[in-house]
Amino acid sequence: MSPSAEAVYGRPISKFFDNPNLWSEVVYPEDKATVEAFFADIFEAGQAECEYRIIMPDGSVRWLIDRTWLIQDEGGNAIRLDGIAHDITTRKLAQQTI
Repeated sequence: MSPSAEAVYGRPISKFFDNPNLWSEVVYPEDKATVEAFFADIFEAGQAECEYRIIMPDGSVRWLIDRTWLIQDEGGNAIRLDGIAHDITTRKLAQQTI
């Protein structure tokens, strides 16, 4: 995880290492199925993109766009996921206003 993850998720990176499930625990309840399908798509297609909400430590909600891809070794075995998540809350709120 990069230091920018702290700004996106509002939590120290150490919290994600202390609790490997934290990334999924902060997903907005109504978006959990969408995020589960997103990860299934990554393993099927090798990459995927998804918009979903997360709950911040103060209880506020932010929208993210997450672009993730599967990294494989020479034998085709999955070794890690790389991705970029951006806060798109301002854009989503503007769309809702229109």
